[in-house]
Amino acid sequence: MAGEESFLDLGVNLDDVPDLTTVPAGEYEVAISDMGTTTTEKGKYLIVRMEHTKAGSFRDITAPLRVPEESMNDKDKARYQRQHKAFRHCFGIPTAGPLVYNDHIGKRGWVTLDESDDPKYGKQNNVRQWLAKR
Repeated sequence: MAGEESFLDLGVNLDDVPDLTTVPAGEYEVAISDMGTTTTEKGKYLIVRMEHTKAGSFRDITAPLRVPEESMNDKDKARYQRQHKAFRHCFGIPTAGPLVYNDHIGKRGWVTLDESDDPKYGKQNNVRQWLAKR
């Protein structure tokens, strides 16, 4: 479209758009905004993306949950299964049967968050604990 005159007015001064922030460590209500899986050199993970339920310019929270594998020893497999169980209890998701991602988008739950400053990703909140459905 070179050579065409164009005009775009977003209606705001973009310098006034707030940066995304984190929240101090503590308990917060969050809502699931997306879920999916990814595979790394360490194994397969369920990636849960959540957003704060309070209005504000808060960074999304991404929680990777390692998927238990048959090749793991019993102790590690049970540890990862407990993490998935706590996640499902947090959002009122049944603990038996398949997890159909889109069926749970928007569900709310309570988590304990911590706050970290990662050299690669900057300040972010991480799930410290999945709290039982309230």
